[in-house]
Amino acid sequence: MADRAQDDHLWDSSGQITSTGSANAYVIATDESVTGYIQGMPPIRFKANFANTGSATADINGLGAVTLKKAGGATNLASGDIVSGGVYTLIYDGTNFQVLELQPTAAAVTGFPMSASGDRWGVMAPVGADGVMEVGRYIDFHTSDGDTSDFAARLDAGGGALTLSGVPLVVPANFFVNRAGGSEGGEMYLQAPASGTSLAADIILDVAGNLYRIFEAGGSFRGVNIDLTACAAGAGTSLLAPAITAATVQATTSGTAIDFSSLPAAIKRITVIFDSVSLSGTDSFIVQIGDSGGLETTNYTSKSGNRAAEVTSTAGFIFRSNAAVQVISGHMTITRITGNSWVASHVASSTGNLEVIFGAGRKDLSAELDRLRITPTGADSFDGGQINIFYEL
Repeated sequence: MADRAQDDHLWDSSGQITSTGSANAYVIATDESVTGYIQGMPPIRFKANFANTGSATADINGLGAVTLKKAGGATNLASGDIVSGGVYTLIYDGTNFQVLELQPTAAAVTGFPMSASGDRWGVMAPVGADGVMEVGRYIDFHTSDGDTSDFAARLDAGGGALTLSGVPLVVPANFFVNRAGGSEGGEMYLQAPASGTSLAADIILDVAGNLYRIFEAGGSFRGVNIDLTACAAGAGTSLLAPAITAATVQATTSGTAIDFSSLPAAIKRITVIFDSVSLSGTDSFIVQIGDSGGLETTNYTSKSGNRAAEVTSTAGFIFRSNAAVQVISGHMTITRITGNSWVASHVASSTGNLEVIFGAGRKDLSAELDRLRITPTGADSFDGGQINIFYEL
């Protein structure tokens, strides 16, 4: 390289040169005479006349196009690395021109492990000059490295409100989930727990301002709407009334057994309602409960009586009735105390001889309760009235 005057050096290195050229090929004319590209040659600073759209080159004084590199000379330029009007310094490293003054781009860095096992992958978003992480509108989540389907799971920041779509979510006890509408659906929904597990408590689901109580029953979720005037959002399960379901009323005008079967799992309480029920003779009633193995007919502890006498039974929860003239109206409540252990109590009146009947009992099942029967203690048959049950989950 020939000797040059100081003012030539200042011109060539101060950014006063504006490039010419186009289509990612920058042409630069220096004030001094440059006869060849030499490692260690003085830097050249220029003002770009166009933005690059990919890999780019620079040609100094017609000596030939040389590739522009970034990241310590290891990487070609990406689209937008050089902006029109930007000022950049070129350093020749013996093979390429390394470009200084490049600004960080908004391109995400992908493929770093997010867990020790390395089986979860994510996207790291760049941090802006204000120190705030810039994520754009969406963050997409996928179940595995090979899952590239769009909207597999998406966090949508549109409109300044975060919504989540397409995500099956196992929700812990008392977790409040918000569903908001959006262009991508904005839905968050629940995934049933693994086999053999259950929720520790009920869940409150907020759907566009309407509350739903979600509870697990037999490995699947069930829901009931909550009156917003009675329960404020976020109030928790303590303010929720149990979900009460009525079975179908059955007439007790004939036959010897009234059955309620296929009851849902996770019942907490059953109320048996006697409405003007009578028998053909002097038998009492017994209420039997059962599970998938059938009705249980042994090992009950139960007693029922009135001011005149008491009766006991191990075949079911006994409900005293000792004359055909007795017409019984009242309730028997059977409550899960823990696990598959049940406690019963009852109170009723007899219109035949104006007696008050009361009693209690307990019974352990071997599995989840799913059936119930009301039957006489002997050979009598039903000859009047009706019976129904209400159950609570």
